[in-house]
Amino acid sequence: MYMLRTTLSYTGMVCVFYALGNMPLGEVYSLLFLVPLITIILAVLLLKEWAGSHAWVACVVGFIGALVILRPGIIEVTLAAGAVLYTAVAYAGTNICIKSLSRTDSPVHITIYGNLLALPLSFVPSLFVWRTPGWSDITWIIAMGLFQTLAGLFHARSVQAADARVVQPFNFLRLPASVAIGYLMFAELPSHWTWLGAGLIFASSYYVLYLEAASRTRNLR
Repeated sequence: MYMLRTTLSYTGMVCVFYALGNMPLGEVYSLLFLVPLITIILAVLLLKEWAGSHAWVACVVGFIGALVILRPGIIEVTLAAGAVLYTAVAYAGTNICIKSLSRTDSPVHITIYGNLLALPLSFVPSLFVWRTPGWSDITWIIAMGLFQTLAGLFHARSVQAADARVVQPFNFLRLPASVAIGYLMFAELPSHWTWLGAGLIFASSYYVLYLEAASRTRNLR
């Protein structure tokens, strides 16, 4: 399970790095909004979590939102867009693995083992593209490693504490943050199609969160 989790996480990360280099930040993170919806599907199929008809309707609406962003047949669906879609599936699979592992292991163990297993997995591919980083890159590399490790730890802890399909909608905070960073650093702004598609995906996933909260409230009563 650890190997599967690490493989999905690593390959998804490589694909999203490629996408970030070839697509606007806003479009990348808009498509990554599909992660909660794909997590719902995998959680139902693999973890036997329950999802009602409203959740499935929300999934359909969310995938329509992805089609609005990509607009296949109207504009060319690039390799970068395909990489983001793979990342969404891979990250959803990672969520399922973390949820399964959290039944027996702590979030700290899950994070440490995942990072250690990623070292040999990434070593061989890195040999073909290796560039020795300069001193000016060291600060950025340390910051990226630190933030990635903390994000992985906090994510594992949140998935342990709640259903996988409930945790994911909080990732929506990525979109305004990425849009702001993209504009300030790269003068990028998402198109109106991206905003429309992201809105559909956001609304559908937030609706799932709302249904879950309402269900828990009824159960408490």
